[in-house]
Amino acid sequence: MDILDLTSFSERDICTKCITPALVRSGWDPQHQIREEVTITNGRVLVKGNTVTRAKPRRADYILYYGVNLPIAVIEAKDNHHSVGAGMQQALAYAEMMDIPFVFSSNGDGILLHDRSGNYEPMERELALTDFPSPADLWSRYRRWKGLNERKEQIITQHYYVDHVGKAPRYYQLNAINRTMEAMVNGQNRILLVMNAIPPLLLSQHRIVARVDALMELCDQLEGWLNERAETQVRFTNSIVKSIGGCCTIRKNNPIVENTKYFCLLTNFQRDFRCQLTQM
Repeated sequence: MDILDLTSFSERDICTKCITPALVRSGWDPQHQIREEVTITNGRVLVKGNTVTRAKPRRADYILYYGVNLPIAVIEAKDNHHSVGAGMQQALAYAEMMDIPFVFSSNGDGILLHDRSGNYEPMERELALTDFPSPADLWSRYRRWKGLNERKEQIITQHYYVDHVGKAPRYYQLNAINRTMEAMVNGQNRILLVMNAIPPLLLSQHRIVARVDALMELCDQLEGWLNERAETQVRFTNSIVKSIGGCCTIRKNNPIVENTKYFCLLTNFQRDFRCQLTQM
C-alpha cells in the first residue's frame, strides 16, 4: 500500500481520508454520531452606514454526539502544513460555546486531545489517530464529569420534542435545554431560564416540556416502587409480630407509637435479635 503524501492534501482531504476513517474504526456511527461542517453561528451582523453584512460564520469541522441532542466532542482539522495542535484554540472556542468537554485538533499525522472535564491526565496530550477514544470511553468520562448515574442517564438521553417544522435548536437553545434537565435530575427545585423572546423560544419550551414529561413518568415509576416497598415492609412487620406471639396487626397508615403492644413486642424482638448477633 502506498504511503499517503499528506502535505499535498487540503483540509477537507485530511478530514475525509484521515479523520473520518479513524472515527469509524473507533466505533463512532457516521449516520447518527458524526456531523461535519457544523454551523454554530451565521456570523456577526455588521452594520456600516446603510450597508448590512455578516462576518464569517463559525463552523466546526466535526461535532461528535453520544445521542441525538448530546454533543460531547468537537474536532478541528488543519492541513498538514500546520502542526497537530494548530486548530486547538479555535476548537476550544467552539467547545466553550456549546458546553462540550472533549476537544480535539488534528493535521492528519495525529490528534491532540484537550480535556475540559478533568477526567484525563494530563489534561492535554497527543494521540495517534488509531487511538481515538470510542463513544463508550468518552461517555463514561462525560457521566463522571456530570455526576450521572443510570437513573439520571435515562432522563438526560431522552429525545427532544420534534414537530412538523423539523428545525434543529441553535447552540444556546441546546445548552439551555440540556442544562435545565441536568438541574432537574440533580434535585434543583428552582431554575431560572433566560432566553431571547424570539420565535425559536416556543420550540425550546416544547422540547423542555417533553423532557419534563419523561422525568415525571420516571417519578411515577419510583413512587410505585416506594409504595410497593412500604406495603412489603408492613407485611413483613406483621409476620414478625405473629411469629413472636403477637396478636395485633399493623397497618400502613398507623404510627407505631399508637400501638403500645406492638411497640413492646417489636422492642423485645430487636433486643433478642441483637443478642443473637453478638453471640454469632
